[in-house]
Amino acid sequence: MSQPGPHRLIGVEIARGIAASCVVLYHCARHLNADHATPWLMSFWQFGHAGVDLFFVISGFIITYVHHDDIGSPHRLGRYIARRFQRIYPLYWIATAATLFLELAAGHGLPSISHVLNSLSLQPFAGEPILGVAWTLQYEVTFYIVFGLAIWNRNLGFVLGVIWLALIGTVAVAGPLPFVPPLLTSAFSLQFLFGVLAAVWLRRSPATIPPWLWHAGLAGVAIAAFAEDMGWMNGYAEPARLAYGIPSGLIILGAALRSARANTKATPLLTALGSASYSIYLFQFVFIGIAWQAWTHIVPKGLAPDWAAFVVLGIAGIVGGCVVSRTCEYPLLGWIRTHMNADRRRPGMPVA
Repeated sequence: MSQPGPHRLIGVEIARGIAASCVVLYHCARHLNADHATPWLMSFWQFGHAGVDLFFVISGFIITYVHHDDIGSPHRLGRYIARRFQRIYPLYWIATAATLFLELAAGHGLPSISHVLNSLSLQPFAGEPILGVAWTLQYEVTFYIVFGLAIWNRNLGFVLGVIWLALIGTVAVAGPLPFVPPLLTSAFSLQFLFGVLAAVWLRRSPATIPPWLWHAGLAGVAIAAFAEDMGWMNGYAEPARLAYGIPSGLIILGAALRSARANTKATPLLTALGSASYSIYLFQFVFIGIAWQAWTHIVPKGLAPDWAAFVVLGIAGIVGGCVVSRTCEYPLLGWIRTHMNADRRRPGMPVA
């Protein structure tokens, strides 16, 4: 079987859209539970935060799949850095600015200059960013740095990867290490590895991938989600990163394989969600907040059922992100790449 081209990985794109939507619905349920005490809604959508686990696996997969041949080729490092910067930072800065504007409009004070600069840099050791969900981007940037060093020098990247895994394993067994930032030793970082392994397997030996991995992955995530919703598993604890991360790796590998074999049926809705997943993720709180203010001013408390408010908030968070993606994200990305003489993204190229 020939290797699937990046433009054919529609299944991975769909998975990314579903992951972003699950995170949005999880935050909507949390918001309503905090204001209206809706534990039944929160308990059902408790698992939704696992969309982050799926995101990390997808990132490891896409970066490795697209840049696999760049490893050990230092002359390609500049292009890699440019593409990662262009894809992550400009839209993130806009989302951070929108968040600051809404906080000022709500009567909150401005954060310190150092907090703003640290947030905008996304440096892994800068503390919690202004945009709450951006903590995941700090993990992303850390992975990008390690992968970039592997492009610069294959052996160096391998050694750093082994050291990183050793740190994670040491902390898991012996507890926190002094002078080592928790971000470097979290089990979240393992999920990038699951994606890396899936991409290597798909590129090097796709014919050996069992077709049932897709179903096994879905079953594994469903079991973990059910266990968390029932209170049998702490979904925020380190072991949950394995419970969600490993089957997520199987899902992505299976989705990529199905895409390569033209077995993935993509509806316009799922395709749109996948393309807009980054905007949905970054701007969810902006649109959830706006929708909540409108809802509370228009609909008196107790007049409408809580599930109706949940639907409104969920639609606002997801549709708002899709609008930002169409009107800002991709036009901005195209403009940046044109004016910075970067390579234009080929149609359908997956973006981590």
